[in-house]
Amino acid sequence: MRYVIIFLKNEIKKNRKYQFLTVLYPTAPMRTSKDIKNVFNKIRIEGFLSSLAVTTFSLPVHQALVLENGQAKKIFPKKFNLRENDIPTYYVDNGSTYSVIVEDFIKNRNLITKNPGLYIMPPERSVDIDTSYQLELAKYLYNKYHNKI
Repeated sequence: MRYVIIFLKNEIKKNRKYQFLTVLYPTAPMRTSKDIKNVFNKIRIEGFLSSLAVTTFSLPVHQALVLENGQAKKIFPKKFNLRENDIPTYYVDNGSTYSVIVEDFIKNRNLITKNPGLYIMPPERSVDIDTSYQLELAKYLYNKYHNKI
């Protein structure tokens, strides 16, 4: 992001100012133009300082564990044994699409502000390709939905 900030500051020096910045990561090819517009509209229409695409967790997040010194530790011990239907829906950044007001981005050096607008994307368009498994999953989903995307 440092290079983006340098670019934007140089543009300001040249009297070329931008109001918004939208970042599209290339590892998330399943998003659509509608997804991009919906993330951006969280800023333009709904008034958020930043927004991002999110999706639901594929597994129950309240049952998350970490290993500490070889021992399993519950992240949410009070919620661990609850049924999935008895907890709120949790969302996760899907790594695809972000929009932010440029002035705020330069000031805070972050794409995500304190209270961002969330655009909920379906899991089949929220594949973030970082591993060979995710690449295979994206290929499968593309072939399955390519007429619908």
